[in-house]
Amino acid sequence: MCRTERDGVQGYGCVIVEQEADGFQVAPYEDKLGWRGTNTGPISFTDIAITPENVVGDLLTGNSDFFMIANQSSFLGHAATSLGCAVGMFEKTLAYVKERSLYGEPMHKLSPVADRMGMAWNKIEAMRALLYTSTRLFDDGRRDLVLGSTCKSWVCETAYEVCHTLLQMWGGSGMMDSTGVNRYFRDARAKLIAEGATEMHTSIIAKSVLGLV
Repeated sequence: MCRTERDGVQGYGCVIVEQEADGFQVAPYEDKLGWRGTNTGPISFTDIAITPENVVGDLLTGNSDFFMIANQSSFLGHAATSLGCAVGMFEKTLAYVKERSLYGEPMHKLSPVADRMGMAWNKIEAMRALLYTSTRLFDDGRRDLVLGSTCKSWVCETAYEVCHTLLQMWGGSGMMDSTGVNRYFRDARAKLIAEGATEMHTSIIAKSVLGLV
């Protein structure tokens, strides 16, 4: 996305910049709390010429259709990976509580543990239902950023809650890299910020509900 100007009129547009272009530079990658499976770092563009075939839509209007599709699909993608964090955490925790004993009893038979596992399953199925419905509507051609924001914000927040609850049952071992579960927790936390923080999505939803847009 870039700021543009034509005949004194300012706007914004979408262009494709080839990574091999002279003037394209990626600074050193950041070291992150979570979401470490993808690289993140600042990029810069110095005197790069864009050819006509690399311009997406109109350079003054930003090609709103492309912008809508790109953002909505990205919102749903982040919701999907958040659901994956919750499911992965649940599966590992389920195996863990079934094999461990606590206070002389199988851990999964203790009421606090069973209750938390049941609630986590409820939330996972609710997340799955919202995500699958939202993606089906998107595939059917519905272009609606509010729907994408609703799915992204609720699924990501709920997935973090699930991971937070389940991590507690691991005790100190849940903090160790050797168990592998702290990654689910860290990645789920990163999703509350990635592709728009929850507060941004809540603002989009509120403005629509209140008729302000």
